[in-house]
Amino acid sequence: SRIHTHRLRREIVANRVANMVVDRAGISMVYRLSNETSAPSHEIADAYMAAWEIYGLEDFTADINALDSVIDVEKQLSIHLRIRQLAERATRKMLRNRPAPFSAADAITDLAQPVMETVGVLPDHLRGADKSSYNRGFKDLVASGAPEEIASRAAAMAPSVAALDIVQAASATGAPLATVSAVHFAIAHRLDLIWLRDRIFSLPRNSRWETMARLSLRGDLYNDQRHLTVQVLDGAPDGAEPMHLVDKWARANQGAVTRYHRTIDELRAARTDLTTVLVATREVGTLIDRTS
Repeated sequence: SRIHTHRLRREIVANRVANMVVDRAGISMVYRLSNETSAPSHEIADAYMAAWEIYGLEDFTADINALDSVIDVEKQLSIHLRIRQLAERATRKMLRNRPAPFSAADAITDLAQPVMETVGVLPDHLRGADKSSYNRGFKDLVASGAPEEIASRAAAMAPSVAALDIVQAASATGAPLATVSAVHFAIAHRLDLIWLRDRIFSLPRNSRWETMARLSLRGDLYNDQRHLTVQVLDGAPDGAEPMHLVDKWARANQGAVTRYHRTIDELRAARTDLTTVLVATREVGTLIDRTS
């Protein structure tokens, strides 16, 4: 390609990347993530472009655009918004969890294949509120005329960010991705982490610091869920049934798990605010300490 020998190659590429990031993510995304992660702007742009590649969002966006006059435009716009949210959340997670300075090439090499494999099996492993939400979205899109494969991917867009944690846990334990995915969502269901995540989502964002607190709590919860997944899988034999592994872990730590549930039940009965959410997330961390 002539671009590789052009004397303004760096400037042309930088301009192209900047335009693509703004077109896809909006004008404020780089500024917001810079405040949240302290990463430099070029690393945020690199991570965002890597997220699109890792999750195959370019092709999926084309699939959604091909549904013009097939499904309602409101549904198309809703899916495009979910694509944008997934890319931003994956960008934030990679900036926090990948080695610094961030390398898009390394991230794509390490993550693209296992993340897409995980996304493919993820709907089978969702539990509780996430499973109900997926079923509603899938049925609605299929009834609107969307192909089942596209409807399934769109309906699972929100929880697909977990694929990054699942791949990381699989790397740490050596367990198959499908097993890790099933354990990841089963332990969240067993410990009411889906409820806690939704309570974090409901916290106000009226100021920069409220937004930062909400994001920090959400990031801590995702990390704790990954740590719990690794705990459950630690030393598990090949071919072990995921639900059996979760049950075995809960029985082995019955006292700590019972104490945890007692506190969470009290918090569920209380008014949701930053204080109760802070206590709940602290209880998850305490449970990890007690069961390590």
